[in-house]
Amino acid sequence: MTASFADNPFDKLRSQDAARASVEQEPDAGLASELFSTSSGWASSQQVSQAQPVMTRSENVDWPVVAELASTATDEVEAEIARWSSTHDGVATLDIRQAIAEPAIASAVSTYADRRQIDVGETWPDLVRQRYRKAVWDQLFGMGRLQPLFEISDAENIIVVGNHEVVVDHNDGSRSTLPPVADSDAELESQIARMARNATPRRAFDADHTDVTIMHQQKFRIHAISAEVSLQPSVVIRQHLLTQISLGDLSHRGMMPVEVARFLDEAVQAGKSIVVAGEQGAGKTTFLRALIHAIPMRERFATLETDQELFAHLMPGRENTLVLFARDGNGEVDPATGTQHGAIEIAQLIPPSLRQALTRVIVGEVRGNEASAMFQAMQSGTGTMSSIHSPRASEVPSRLAQMISMGPVYDLDQAMLQIGHSIDYIVFVRKRDLPDGSRLRFVEQIRSVSPGDSTTPSLGEVYTADSWTGQPLTPLMPGSAADELSHFARDLDYCEAHS
Repeated sequence: MTASFADNPFDKLRSQDAARASVEQEPDAGLASELFSTSSGWASSQQVSQAQPVMTRSENVDWPVVAELASTATDEVEAEIARWSSTHDGVATLDIRQAIAEPAIASAVSTYADRRQIDVGETWPDLVRQRYRKAVWDQLFGMGRLQPLFEISDAENIIVVGNHEVVVDHNDGSRSTLPPVADSDAELESQIARMARNATPRRAFDADHTDVTIMHQQKFRIHAISAEVSLQPSVVIRQHLLTQISLGDLSHRGMMPVEVARFLDEAVQAGKSIVVAGEQGAGKTTFLRALIHAIPMRERFATLETDQELFAHLMPGRENTLVLFARDGNGEVDPATGTQHGAIEIAQLIPPSLRQALTRVIVGEVRGNEASAMFQAMQSGTGTMSSIHSPRASEVPSRLAQMISMGPVYDLDQAMLQIGHSIDYIVFVRKRDLPDGSRLRFVEQIRSVSPGDSTTPSLGEVYTADSWTGQPLTPLMPGSAADELSHFARDLDYCEAHS
């Protein structure tokens, strides 16, 4: 049995949004055909929901069978695309491929199920057929065998190690497990390599690039380490659950008292430079989004990130945000610079960004080279914000100085001295997993930063909470900034109204 394509197989296509455009992607050698790997891009969640039939999650399927069905469907679609191309100009878009693929996938699954019935007497009910159609669709247009992991709405971290069970950490602090999503290390690495090639911006995952960070659907951060440097490949999928958040929202969630949220809202409006610090998973990125949310709507600013995670341009009214990110090189290292040919680092994006009529620059997570970019941004204007890993607020200046001193401009003492002049506040956020399985995230400390008597910056206490419970230990003490910040006072409902 083959797919039936009437004289006009695109009736459904015409009812879809004609404005949707495909995103260019690199060829994918792992698929059965170039059809699904040339200028197609991943389908967005909206595109998938509009183009594919309602299907169940692709669990409990035989993945070698899925690969066979995907190959069969691809052959049918290639033939139909050839017919389409003979009467149309241009390359078939993602919409067209999906419209053609839907009946081809259904036909491939139906044919296989009928053959199973004849050969071994096995009957596939509608639910099983739906499951295989969904799995084949995911193989061609989604994330393949990993697709179900991206459909867990309350997952915070998803951990995949080789062919072992998948561990899911939920946002309420609970943990669950799922069946493996790969039968071997090689299969898992192949899936990640395909995702990296198809990512925007494109990433590499191979013998020369043994770890990779990929963003997916402006919601998921995928980080993988290959078996080249690890006992087994390891993948962590981080889902950003709070991309539209304000300081008022975080206060309502118990992360800080309302007066602390109001103080930070005023500090952002006043153009103070703020560094958000904390350990891994403490909520630094979410908190940085909330600070960005407080930037006056009239301002145009840029976000500079190694891997896109802030998504400020998705906030209502922020479409004018300049979003810049780093680019990987091609694997060959330039002996003069020590960087890969073709690589673009965050620091290189500062000079052009300053010609873009910006009021401030936001540098995402500072881990190394980003420190010099953050420092350049702080010296070029006001209101810079960034985040950094640190176990305590008091260590932030020295950690930043060490990173900055690795560059060619400042030694350690000079970097420490300049930090005292460039940063206004450090906000330290804490995560606590409690014995009962619940989880707390809260602002533990706010420290003002100013030049010290020596090269070491002086840190002043603004706010302190208990490091275990998050309950305030001291009242808010804005100090000498109180009068200045009072000019920017507003109701926090202003923030929430724009969430």
